[in-house]
Amino acid sequence: MELIRQLARETWTDHHVHDPGITLLEAFIYAMTELGFRIQLDMPDLLRSGEAHGSADLVPAHRALPCGPVTSRDLRHLLLDHPLVSDARITTEANSDVPFYEDETVDPPFTYAPGTRRVRPSGLFEVMIEFEERIWNSNTYTLQVDAGGQLYSLDMALPHWDEDQAAPFRTGATINTVSMQPDGTVAWRPLEESQTYFGELQVDYTDADGSAAIVLWVLLNITGTLAQPALVTPVILDAARSVVETIGAGSLIARFEQRVQAAYGAVQEVQRYLETWRNLCEAPIPISVARVQEIAIRAHIEVTSSHDLEHMLADIFLAIDHMLSPPLRFYSLAELRDRGKDTEHLFNGPLLQHGFLDEAEVGGPANPSEIYLSDILRLIMLRRSPAGTDLITQENPTGRDIVAVTNLTVSNYVNNRPITVDAKDCLHLVEVERYRPRLSLAKSRIILVRNGAEVNYDTSRVANLFPEMQEQARTITLPQNPSPIWPVPRGEALPVEDYYPIQNDLPPLYGVGETGLAPSASRERRATALQLQGYLLLFEQFLADITAQLGHINRFFTANPEAQATYFTRALLDLPEVHKLLRSFPSGGDWQAFVSDPQNPYRRALQEGVESRDHFLDRRNRMLDHLLARQGEETVAWAQELHRWAQTQLAEANLQAMELPAGMEARRRAANAHLIRSKAAFLLDAPELNANRMQAFGNPLRRRNELLRIEPSGSDYNWTLTLDGQALLRSVTAYATPGAATIAAEEAMILAAQNTFYDRVPVPGGEHRYRVKDGPEATARVVGESLQTWLTEPAAQSALAAAAARFAAIRLEASLTPMEQRIAHLTGIRRRVRQRLLVPGDAFFEIFDNGVSTEKSWRLWEFPGYSGRELLSSVSSFTAPTEEEAIMLAGQSIRQVMRYGMDVWHYQVSPVAPDLHTF
Repeated sequence: MELIRQLARETWTDHHVHDPGITLLEAFIYAMTELGFRIQLDMPDLLRSGEAHGSADLVPAHRALPCGPVTSRDLRHLLLDHPLVSDARITTEANSDVPFYEDETVDPPFTYAPGTRRVRPSGLFEVMIEFEERIWNSNTYTLQVDAGGQLYSLDMALPHWDEDQAAPFRTGATINTVSMQPDGTVAWRPLEESQTYFGELQVDYTDADGSAAIVLWVLLNITGTLAQPALVTPVILDAARSVVETIGAGSLIARFEQRVQAAYGAVQEVQRYLETWRNLCEAPIPISVARVQEIAIRAHIEVTSSHDLEHMLADIFLAIDHMLSPPLRFYSLAELRDRGKDTEHLFNGPLLQHGFLDEAEVGGPANPSEIYLSDILRLIMLRRSPAGTDLITQENPTGRDIVAVTNLTVSNYVNNRPITVDAKDCLHLVEVERYRPRLSLAKSRIILVRNGAEVNYDTSRVANLFPEMQEQARTITLPQNPSPIWPVPRGEALPVEDYYPIQNDLPPLYGVGETGLAPSASRERRATALQLQGYLLLFEQFLADITAQLGHINRFFTANPEAQATYFTRALLDLPEVHKLLRSFPSGGDWQAFVSDPQNPYRRALQEGVESRDHFLDRRNRMLDHLLARQGEETVAWAQELHRWAQTQLAEANLQAMELPAGMEARRRAANAHLIRSKAAFLLDAPELNANRMQAFGNPLRRRNELLRIEPSGSDYNWTLTLDGQALLRSVTAYATPGAATIAAEEAMILAAQNTFYDRVPVPGGEHRYRVKDGPEATARVVGESLQTWLTEPAAQSALAAAAARFAAIRLEASLTPMEQRIAHLTGIRRRVRQRLLVPGDAFFEIFDNGVSTEKSWRLWEFPGYSGRELLSSVSSFTAPTEEEAIMLAGQSIRQVMRYGMDVWHYQVSPVAPDLHTF
């Protein structure tokens, strides 16, 4: 009111509330207040309300926050995510395979001659893993022999898979004979430890290099208690020799070969997986595998008669095993959020396939170096009642299943030889980083006592129950929903774009709005009402455009390069009598046709009035700059360089003075339009490029989701690799989780790019298919197979070669590192894939005579050898005194075309006839 008095004190003296001006002002202020309320709505509500015109282009937390492996902790988490790995340790201080030393007398100051100080290059790291499949970590084999009609349990140790003696068996060998090498007349030489013997085996085999032989050491341990050792031991040893020298399926040497091959193949698989996560200037040395020191428990347990003794013992063994080797637990996002973990902790490091790890559980100290018997005693006593209540809980003593534990001791074995026997208080372990403590049921001896008498139980049932309970415990270590998607507030869809005209709020006396005028109103009255409507139309348009801007909030913040507006308007075509106020609507025209035309003159005038082409290019570029800044990125240098190129090209065009302003304007607009496309492309890739900026390799499946299809198969999952809509390779093994299937598919993609890893096999019906294996050997593990089959071997071979070439091309395209892709974005390289140049450029560009040899022209052909369609031709000829100089001029023109022809914005399309265009 005070403002009105100041502006109109001389021409408007009636400032009372009944004045029409005050009424209009109140209506306008009310509408502005209501719009202010909409503008202050919570962002989730605004984004949800704007979904009618497009979804919000917001980068979710699981894309924006994680990153590739930076620290050894990150790399360890990735290894723990691999289905073959149960534990991993990373050491960043590693020696190079070839040693070199400091020598200050030479330049550079290094020498391969041994010196005083060995140089340790940065970027090398050692990896030691422990397999999820426990037998691959062990070199001990349990078997039974029949001696004198009685079965005896034996443990035999052979070389580990990575020892030199096992090398011939890693890639498959045909075993011909196995024979023990006696020391004189004694095949088994007794060692100082009780019931432990040493022997040597000569294995004759045939491999790809021909026939050969190798000697393996073997350590035998009789695990049971012998009533008359002097009498039965020779018989047991003779039976053991017979078992050792047996070949064929299920024999000891066959089990040894299978374990060596499986462990070797698993290490190669993990090595390939690890190398896909290698950072620039880093490299893992060959992976090593932890070995096992077996832990044996001996005890007398007094029990009552009211329990399944075998199940109770298996439960005790499982608890002790988990104490020695705590199972790795993955959590869902919801579980860790319930524990109070926020995004800073949950998305710190790489995103895992199987869920999230709790750093408090996996980031603690390595394996303990001592085992205290008090801890084992507590675990046993925790199971003294079916309820599993703790010792501090008051119980009814008569309801206990375990009454007492006596004679509790613990021993450890390495390579089947006892290190410490029957420790009574604390067992000191040896080299726990190399030899991990694992419970051995075969070497453990539990005596159950009831009412003073020993109670017999079924040891074989305990041995069967134990792995079943291990598998049940393993199933709860993976979450049912490993999705990393952080729940975002959905917001409420509100009518923020709805507009209610202010003239509808005016009193009916005004004759505007929905009520309008009575049919009996005079022409003068109708004219004054229409005049008021015309006066209000500017305010109505202003307010309606604000609601349109709010309703298009998602289009305003979009990263879509095809967006064509940053200001949004609303055509007020539903206002009463509005057709009489629009000059663009001709008198007597079809109003309904005008309203239904999305490009009617009124709508075009609104959009052109709020935003010219130059205005749009400027605002759109600034919005993309804002969105890039949210990702910590900017393209200032590239924008400056692009405009410099535009100026250079303009100078090369040699335009006339009158053409220069229009040429400059066209080039500036083209440069700004190109910047919008390049910024939008950079914005789309920025989260992944930032997350993996240190990575040394590109992974096709991490960049192109459409290549991989994971499908459920019962309770398991299978993978299929698809190129251009054609399924080329599928898994032959079902996987327990989608994450395990994805990791296996990534390995298959690596192998499928090389012909070496393919073979062909016949299928029922006389047809053939190709397979991909993890090695060229016949015994290599099959990774995947083709879905299609072929009638003949040559057809299958041809399809095999084509598939390998296509996978190799995909691998090559994705081999650009994130750093290279980033450089491509920041330097304007639009083709951000790597391709092999198979044919030189002059095989496509033909330089030919234009009448005489000193006048040349050129043309660009579709295929090498100047065949196919003619794509481009020179618009002028190149004349010089000599033919060589004319060819040189044509070559300069070709190089200029190659420079500019790789970018769409250098092209111009022109019509030459109806439905016919040229470029």
